[in-house]
Amino acid sequence: MRSTPMTSQMLTLPFDALSEIALSLPAVGSTKPWRDVNSLAITCVRLCEWKKTVDNDVEIEWNEVKKTVSGKYGWKDGLEIIISNFENSKTRLFREPILRKIASKRLDSDLNNQIEDFDVFVTMLYSMLEKISYEDIRQLLDVFNKASLSTKTQIVTVLPLFLPALDSKNRQQVLCQLFRLVDSDPMLRHSLTIIGAFNNVGNSLGDDHHSKILLMLSLYSRELLRIKHGYKFALDFIQSDELWSWVLDKVPEYLDTTHGMEAMLDDPACRTQMINYLYKSFLECSDTRRHGICEKMLEFHPELRKCCDGVKLVNQLIHWFLRSPEFCIAENGPLNSRFISVLSKHIAMYKTSLGKREKILLTGKISKTISYAIRVKAYDQSTLLLIETAKIDKKLITNVCQYSLDLTNKNALMDALLNVNSLKDLDGRYHYVSALCSAARYHQDSDPKFFKAFLDVRDAILMKM
Repeated sequence: MRSTPMTSQMLTLPFDALSEIALSLPAVGSTKPWRDVNSLAITCVRLCEWKKTVDNDVEIEWNEVKKTVSGKYGWKDGLEIIISNFENSKTRLFREPILRKIASKRLDSDLNNQIEDFDVFVTMLYSMLEKISYEDIRQLLDVFNKASLSTKTQIVTVLPLFLPALDSKNRQQVLCQLFRLVDSDPMLRHSLTIIGAFNNVGNSLGDDHHSKILLMLSLYSRELLRIKHGYKFALDFIQSDELWSWVLDKVPEYLDTTHGMEAMLDDPACRTQMINYLYKSFLECSDTRRHGICEKMLEFHPELRKCCDGVKLVNQLIHWFLRSPEFCIAENGPLNSRFISVLSKHIAMYKTSLGKREKILLTGKISKTISYAIRVKAYDQSTLLLIETAKIDKKLITNVCQYSLDLTNKNALMDALLNVNSLKDLDGRYHYVSALCSAARYHQDSDPKFFKAFLDVRDAILMKM
């Protein structure tokens, strides 16, 4: 579009024709596009020209517009007049190019310096742009690295104004960048949650299902949203052959969640990729993190066993865990709760997924773990494992009590006995109490008073069963 002087014949066109031309221009984003088509033409030309000679053009245009804002103090006051006076043809002529240039220059300089009192004004500049692009928003979000918490919150607050102007692909890029920034600042995450900023972002996405799904999965992966059973329906908006690559590219953190694993393993088109992803994650992480991977994967071992690769993965997890060391939170402290959780899941698979050799190894690991928990006085952990063992198999609870040398500890025995009601099955309770009584007989001669007290508690419990 060529530059047209203000005396152009364009201004003599009939009003209806002028309106039709203005409305057909995709670059026009205002509610009254017909008000100044000539200014729009000059703006487009200026934007192109300023790529080559920015400073000179800015100076020339600013000298002209200063006549309109004369008598004001400071360049900031002048710019605010240009921004706020929508209907003034003199200022509107310079509004879009000046805002873009000032905002861009400010962003360039602030990337390497601490942003101070100018923060909100930069945000305002962008919010007033006639038409905003993905590149504009990307640069705006780049200031997060140097900005204060209030500035970050302010910038995210105006995002809903910008997103409708973008296509779905660019909206998704903005959301991905936003959550990377949120992950780097816990205080920002808390601030945005308190003011409901994520809800406003979601409301601005309209019918853009891909962006809405990305927002939902990103929030869920960060425990900012609870997903109900309908989440699988939401994934149906993404074609099955694109689902895996889309999730891996846009929101890979979702693959590490319970819902993410379940969704991918349930989809035949994604199952193999999910298993390969889990296997790679398992191989590349430390032993401590492996417990977290095991904990989640073993929840889905029936789904994993639906294919050969899944069976292989489950067997590798079992093989590694049964031979892995026990992990403590601190020296001579209780065992890591995640380790206890993974051990409990192995106990649950005792009858269904373990061979004879694995059963022997698991019995030894349970006994060793219970003995350690008793030594460090973590009786809640030793009792938990005894209860979980009794739920599965009466022979297993008998063997565990027999091989757990420290189970003769009086406090541990009494704590375990008092928690017998955690077992719902009546037959299981009897076998559990019987196994504990066998361990308590160690004190029959050495401490008959304790042994009698133990039996009294046992009898009282049995009377209520």
